[in-house]
Amino acid sequence: MIHLKNKIRCLYHILRSGNRLSYSLIDSYLKTRYLVFNPSLSIFAESFNPMLDLFLKEQGRTEWAYLTAANPGSKIISVVENQKRNQELRLELKAFPVFEGEGRGEDSFWNPEFSFLVLGISEKNSLSLGKKFQQNAILVGKMDQRSKLKFLY
Repeated sequence: MIHLKNKIRCLYHILRSGNRLSYSLIDSYLKTRYLVFNPSLSIFAESFNPMLDLFLKEQGRTEWAYLTAANPGSKIISVVENQKRNQELRLELKAFPVFEGEGRGEDSFWNPEFSFLVLGISEKNSLSLGKKFQQNAILVGKMDQRSKLKFLY
C-alpha cells in the first residue's frame, strides 16, 4: 500500500513541478533514510516517528526540519564545494539546536549527503533556507505528526 501511495505522491509532484522533477527523483526522496548521528535517529518522509517525537519533547521543541546545502538542484558537485555550502548553511542555523546526520538513498550511485536536523525552526524559515541553498526538497515536521517532504518548485 505504501508503494502505491508513493506512486500517487510522485505523480502529484511531477504535475505540480511542470515535469521539472522526474518520477525517479521524487521516488528517491520518498525512499531516502534521513539519519541523525547523535542521538541516533532514522527519519523517513511522510512517516510518523515516535523516537523523534520523544527527542523533541526532551528538548522542549515542537517542530523541526532536516536540511542540507549539498548538491543543489540534485546536481552532483565536489565534496569540497558541498562542505563549503554546508558550512554556510550551518552559520545560518546558529540560533537553533542542530544535530548532524546524512541523507542516505537506496541508489548506490548517489553518495550520502551531509545534513542537519534542526529543532525549533519554522516550516516557513526552513523553506526559505532550502530555496536559498537551491534544494529541490526539504523534510519538515511537527511533534506527533507525519513528516512532510516539501518540494521547492
